[in-house]
Amino acid sequence: MTNEQISLAELGNKAMSFDRADMRDLYVKKESEEYLCKRHMGVWNIDKSVLACIAPKSYAVIQHRTAAEAIIDAITSLNIKATAELKTDKHSILIDFDFPDVKVELSEVGESFTSGIRLVSDYAETSGLQIAPRLTRLVCSNGMVVSQIIRARRIKWTEQLKIELEGIVDGILKDIISSDQRLI
Repeated sequence: MTNEQISLAELGNKAMSFDRADMRDLYVKKESEEYLCKRHMGVWNIDKSVLACIAPKSYAVIQHRTAAEAIIDAITSLNIKATAELKTDKHSILIDFDFPDVKVELSEVGESFTSGIRLVSDYAETSGLQIAPRLTRLVCSNGMVVSQIIRARRIKWTEQLKIELEGIVDGILKDIISSDQRLI
């Protein structure tokens, strides 16, 4: 797994080179006969030339680039200052967005948290698209931090989602922020 800290602008540029995938027919071969699978397709990672997973024909591939750009656009449209940590592995990307100006204070215990969100996009259909709020806190004077994921939302890929992704992400971000008054 590769890991790097980058700005939203750098992430937008990097998104242009994320792996691409498409759906391909699957065939089962028995002796010399080939049979087309009627209910399943293969999700093919075009850039790595490997099969990412076998998925139902109702599954629609949304490119990592599309998911990343939609969330960057939503964060930008909400005028939230953010940085990103990008992790890539096999057929997936994981992006932790940190909002350094959005803090949660627990004065009773003297704790301070920064907020953010996590985006996971996976061609292998193990997680599809997930968006989750995150809280991060300093746990040690040497700089060690711990992040907690809260109420992850899983979004199933569909053809309609390809058209509405940016609006859905924007709505989820607004809902995450407004559902907990401490995050405003």
